[in-house]
Amino acid sequence: MKKALLCLCLAAQLSFALERQPASNYRARRQALAAKALNGVVILFASTEAEGPNDLYGYRPDDNFFYLSGWPEPGAALLMAAANEGRQYTEIFFLPRRNPVQEKWTGAKLGPDDPAAAATAGFDKVKSLDDLPAELLKLLPGKEAKLYTDIPVYDQSSNSQAALEWLKRANSFPLGTSFLDLRPLIASLRTYKDQGEIDLIRKATQASVAAHLAAMKAIKPAITERELSALLQYEWENADASVRRMRLLSARESTRRCCTTPMIRGPHRRGRLW
Repeated sequence: MKKALLCLCLAAQLSFALERQPASNYRARRQALAAKALNGVVILFASTEAEGPNDLYGYRPDDNFFYLSGWPEPGAALLMAAANEGRQYTEIFFLPRRNPVQEKWTGAKLGPDDPAAAATAGFDKVKSLDDLPAELLKLLPGKEAKLYTDIPVYDQSSNSQAALEWLKRANSFPLGTSFLDLRPLIASLRTYKDQGEIDLIRKATQASVAAHLAAMKAIKPAITERELSALLQYEWENADASVRRMRLLSARESTRRCCTTPMIRGPHRRGRLW
């Protein structure tokens, strides 16, 4: 009964999360990224549960992490390496162990020990985050290792910064490991949009238009920006319904225009149909 309830909660959470494409799309992106990293190893971390705007609006995954994994939950990590003479293409998805006390407030999460973890996450291999140091050492060569990750630059923050410090304390990096910025490689991949991405961009555009139309209709004397912001947030959270309303209103407007015959007010055609 508890397992069934957990699956129901997870399904409900995923249904309100960002829309996911088929798992094969994300795997193709990961393989393409690993190939761009040449002989390096790629590691990327999701943000944790309650940081910054997540406290107010709920958790939202990092764009690059979601682009490669399609995973909407916090605390995960992604490790991958392209095939070379000594190994096959390797990718491992790491999930943090479940915290029942925390989940009372933040909702049920998928744990690495769940039998359905690999199928749910869309990866061949899912492990506990505790296993990351050992798995990383297996992939990194003994010398001149190259590790691609989202290195913080200038005054920017990075989801990987604290995690990399943890791995350094765990002696997970061979001496002389080079740390390279992963973001330019991901950016080059994201210049190409597959059909699924194009469809989602169109849907997002329609949802944005629908939300702004709803806000325009709601504007009246004495209404506050806070109220309009709440309305926009509601419309974005209910994007499917908003788009349907926008299409219905557009259809009605088109029908009204088609059925309303304009009158010409020229000197020779006054009152005559166009």
